[in-house]
Amino acid sequence: IGAVTAPLTGPAGPIVGGLVGAHVGSLYSFSNMKEKGEIEHNTTSEDERNNLQAPRPAGMLLAVEVHDPAEEDRALDVLRRTGAHHIERAEGHIDHGDWTDFNPLAPPQLVH
Repeated sequence: IGAVTAPLTGPAGPIVGGLVGAHVGSLYSFSNMKEKGEIEHNTTSEDERNNLQAPRPAGMLLAVEVHDPAEEDRALDVLRRTGAHHIERAEGHIDHGDWTDFNPLAPPQLVH
């Protein structure tokens, strides 16, 4: 539209046409977004269908408190050598051997 009206509007026509097109396109894409928990119909997984993040898998949890990157590297090396998998990085407070503010529902931040 902006290019067609360029003889009448000058260089502002294509610019305004591009801005209007971008705005209309963004409105269309926002109308297709799903809210958390809104059902998605064309998926196979129950979690995807309910628009939820998959929970942390069940199993044994071992927390290692480190104070600097060198300690973290050593801890990761020991964990990997002993067969650990699904290693995550998290922050929290360990008090008398208990991780007092652990949230099992928080999304995992996997270490690669």
